Amino acid sequence: LLLLGDAGAGKSTVAREWQYRLARAILDESDEAVVPRLPVVVRAADVAGRLGEWDPDSPPTAAAAVLDQCPELFEAGAAAVVVDALNELADDDKERVAEWIVALHGHFPLVPLLVCHRQYNYPAGLLPFPLVTLDKVAPLQAERYIRDYLRERMQDSPPGAAAPGELADKLVDLLLRNEAHKQVRDLAQ
Repeated sequence: LLLLGDAGAGKSTVAREWQYRLARAILDESDEAVVPRLPVVVRAADVAGRLGEWDPDSPPTAAAAVLDQCPELFEAGAAAVVVDALNELADDDKERVAEWIVALHGHFPLVPLLVCHRQYNYPAGLLPFPLVTLDKVAPLQAERYIRDYLRERMQDSPPGAAAPGELADKLVDLLLRNEAHKQVRDLAQ
């Protein structure tokens, strides 16, 4: 999967959430929605630095070696790979890393792959994967989500607990309106 979005749209956040869920599934097998796999997370710049003498026609072991992992892990589909910040590379390095990503996917089709790239400078057709574009959440959307979430989760609150509307008002003020918490507001969006 190729994940595109502007700066701050949440590409790396989505990648970290997936990594967290994969790791949690290894420890807690009760979540049947997530197949336990070892998350292998790498920045595209690190891949570019490790390509060295890698040849696209080389055996699968050479593609796995770039990640410093044993190929058996990938052959069994026991890993999931996240390549973050592909957009940070110069065009030549970006092409070479994209070529390696395609080769890795070709050699190990059981391995889920997530690649993150900024939307503004993505060269069309760089990767032959399904594309998901993330848009930044508008403050009104974030407020609506907060209110709906708290209303749903607090339906069965014990007597004397704060009302969902009160908590939503406080949270909306803290996250979306308070200038002292601008970084938190960006994260909330």
